[in-house]
Amino acid sequence: MYDIFTLARAADAVADLFDDPAFLADTARRASAEEATAFSALLEAAGRDDIRASFLTTITGP
Repeated sequence: MYDIFTLARAADAVADLFDDPAFLADTARRASAEEATAFSALLEAAGRDDIRASFLTTITGP
């Protein structure tokens, strides 16, 4: 079992991947609705609202 601090560091590390525009666009294109919801929640939990907004805009369009 992982402690909350380990999970928070993992969420932040995964959120860092979304800093790469190519990764963000590819993930948005391939993600199912459930996966997109999970990624959005992960980005929100990591405090990456700017990247979360870009991710959601990529999925839904401007």
